Amino acid sequence: MSISIEAQYKKALLKHSDIERELQVLPHGYISKKVIHGKTQYYLQRRVGKRVVGKYISDDEMESVKDGLSRRASLSEELSGVKARISELEAAAKLIDTKVYNKLLLLKACMPMEHLTAEERQKASSFAGAMNAVEGFFATTETQSEVGKWIAGEVSFLSVYENTLKKYGFPVEVR
Repeated sequence: MSISIEAQYKKALLKHSDIERELQVLPHGYISKKVIHGKTQYYLQRRVGKRVVGKYISDDEMESVKDGLSRRASLSEELSGVKARISELEAAAKLIDTKVYNKLLLLKACMPMEHLTAEERQKASSFAGAMNAVEGFFATTETQSEVGKWIAGEVSFLSVYENTLKKYGFPVEVR
């Protein structure tokens, strides 16, 4: 059984998003050793702009920091492969059919919204509402209802986005 390019692409995007989310909470940098007053101390150091900043690592934290750095290295390598796969699928879709390629780009644009927590979804929709009010453009009752369903996790952001584009006459190619 062959898996469609779209299904493979969604899977790769989900993996990319999962890795990025995990990388956000893992330590990054390197462990340095300093001898201060005859006592060895360890620091997690990393570059921030032009400066190198360090954070003391207690003996209790050392194993956890080492594991986190190791996990970061492994995930970073995996992320490179996932990014390459995403590029391969985009290139293949472009060769096959521009409609398929456009659908993949739409998926890519919407994917970050799919991984937001309910609280993050609420904040995102509140911000969007505030910006719409500033610009004098308000969402229809139907769109507000669909956004509410997205916040509740009942529909995908992609479906809300596609339906809104269609409503305003923008072409959306759906297979």
